[in-house]
Amino acid sequence: MGKIYCKDDFVLPPLKAIDIRGHDLIAERLDFDITLSAGGYSEFTARRRGNNFYNCAVSDDSITVFCDRHGLRPGHLRIKMTLYLPDPNMPDGSRTLTADVDSSIEIVPYPVPLELSESELSAVLPLIKGETGETGPVGPQGAPGIQGPPGEIPEETIKRIEDVTKKADDAASKAEEAASNIQTFSPEELDEIISEFN
Repeated sequence: MGKIYCKDDFVLPPLKAIDIRGHDLIAERLDFDITLSAGGYSEFTARRRGNNFYNCAVSDDSITVFCDRHGLRPGHLRIKMTLYLPDPNMPDGSRTLTADVDSSIEIVPYPVPLELSESELSAVLPLIKGETGETGPVGPQGAPGIQGPPGEIPEETIKRIEDVTKKADDAASKAEEAASNIQTFSPEELDEIISEFN
């Protein structure tokens, strides 16, 4: 599929998760981990937990992994996908399924033109997708999202700001006027004034 310089950021071709019959599992909105490894001990992880995505984005039928500052060493890129299926029979409430994905991508120690094909990668998981069940209970609310652009400032607030600005301008004008009326004296005049009080 291609070669990637180990110091370059890259976007992995879209990754699909399907069961052994070819049914799409991404639409199930399951939590997942995608672990990339190459050259020994280096790993990079993308994941979904509820509505929070880390190093990835999900469309209707595929996952795109953004490998930013990945730290992967030279070697064959191995991809492992782990899905967490809700399962009340399991002590932690989910069943873990893992699949290895053949990437045909090589991380290399020298600069190369980025030439990843647009073909998709597929993780085939040992699962047969059944009929959609009932919606479960709503989980806890996730972390707040990114703050949007500021809204409109109410007219009352704008009027108050204008009033305060006008008062500050008036006070500054009065201070300037008062400063211009201050008499200045030469050292000789000051000595004469002081001698009058002695």
